[in-house]
Amino acid sequence: MPFLRPARVARLLGAIGERPGAVLLDDGGREQWLAGCWRPGDLRRALDGYTGASLRGLLGPLGPITVALPAGTRPAWYDCDTPEELAAAERLL
Repeated sequence: MPFLRPARVARLLGAIGERPGAVLLDDGGREQWLAGCWRPGDLRRALDGYTGASLRGLLGPLGPITVALPAGTRPAWYDCDTPEELAAAERLL
């Protein structure tokens, strides 16, 4: 996640309030589950009974607050799983 900076993490942490977590939304309004902050106890409880294989399945039921970034900012949620995705991130820099 080459564009996730401390200010974005601080924004997620500040948004949590009384919720179990906060997650960034991408430009299309979809939750980006890798870019989230979670209360440890809530996350542990979710993990205890989870038998699935997706982050959405694990984290979605927790009901996190969603955080959208201002238009035109680098995609803090962008993750690089392949050399092609890393090259695309380098072009965005």
